[in-house]
Amino acid sequence: MSLTPPSEPPTLGLVEERVHRLDGEGATPYALGALDDTRLWWCVSRPDGRFDTWIVGPGDAIRLVCGGARSPTEDAVRLSSGVFVLAIHPELHIVDGAPLTPPLSVGLDGDWPVRRLVALPNDRLVAHGSQESVPVWDMMRRTVVATVDARAMGLMSFGAPHGDPEGVLVAAVEPGLVWRGALWDVVRGAARLRVSVPTPHGAALEHSAVAVRPGAEELVALLTHRHGEERVTTLHRWAAGQHTILDERRGPTPAFTELLFVSPDWLMVMGHRTDALWGMRTLTVRPGLRVEQVTPSGRARLHPRAVLDLHTGERALVPGARGDPWCLHPQGERVTVASGPSLTTWRLPG
Repeated sequence: MSLTPPSEPPTLGLVEERVHRLDGEGATPYALGALDDTRLWWCVSRPDGRFDTWIVGPGDAIRLVCGGARSPTEDAVRLSSGVFVLAIHPELHIVDGAPLTPPLSVGLDGDWPVRRLVALPNDRLVAHGSQESVPVWDMMRRTVVATVDARAMGLMSFGAPHGDPEGVLVAAVEPGLVWRGALWDVVRGAARLRVSVPTPHGAALEHSAVAVRPGAEELVALLTHRHGEERVTTLHRWAAGQHTILDERRGPTPAFTELLFVSPDWLMVMGHRTDALWGMRTLTVRPGLRVEQVTPSGRARLHPRAVLDLHTGERALVPGARGDPWCLHPQGERVTVASGPSLTTWRLPG
């Protein structure tokens, strides 16, 4: 009897396109990300312990926008007006994207570092860290338009209602004996949606998580109820006035515990032992994938170092050492890897 070896997934070839290299020695990459499809941000640590942050692109262009900082750039985003914002503790640095002018600085209250920036329409920005109060900024006016109490909201997810650039939606769990979720417009201080799920007879709620779909008044929730020694985990969706249970899993432990929209149309459902990627347009699931980003072209960034084409199933392994920062460009056509003083960009064919 002969055994047929399992077929290998088709691979995407990488074509080296461009290399940027810093002058001098001793630069160590700290973080790297895409601002848009032509510009990247790149933070490196220097031998003296300080940090430099560069804007790279378009093309061969590279420019130092923040040099000799005591703290690294933890995240950076491009706002709808084209302005770039960098989170460098204890400030937000604002850079005009065209042309690249010296950055302006906005001080942050408190001693907490910003770990993640969430860009919303109308130049709204959420500066998310480990603090209990999360500010929502209007970066055009350089003012805080709302503050969210993380303790009251629980696990938070931010979005913007479709066709309403002034609003900022937060997915939240409301306290009570019966599970209740809500979409709150924190700028106007009003609930846009309230939902509830009754606790089954003889069961107790053990865990829940919520997320708002970006650009839509759509709420998803993950609930685990304990029935004796059994856990029942259900995935819920509220959209256009309809409530749908998308999935149900049973076992001795919660099947899933976390939710994350990696794009407006793709939802990651994560657990301790398994993960699943849900396509929200088709309401179909792809089990066993840990995805960090999906581009409009259907290219997915996989943990830890691969790119998957969701249409063809082709994969590309990202070059470099395991700890080298890398990013998938927003349109999914290129990947860039930072290694030592060099930044190398590869094109993904197709």
